[in-house]
Amino acid sequence: MVRICLRGTCKEIGIIPNNGEPTRCQVRLELDHNMSIEYHRYDIQVFIPIEFASLLEVGRTFTVALEQND
Repeated sequence: MVRICLRGTCKEIGIIPNNGEPTRCQVRLELDHNMSIEYHRYDIQVFIPIEFASLLEVGRTFTVALEQND
């Protein structure tokens, strides 16, 4: 099993138009860096159900855990 934990800051939360699908939100997250970055400031963009997005706040610290099982 591999587990990667990433810390950063929530930079933006936006509702994605319905378009016949259940309403989702796009959450843009900027990871903590030990060095300066020269590329787009958003490191991760995730699409989540609006119910989960309502629990998040822009500007707050977050942790994302990625897991892969055999």
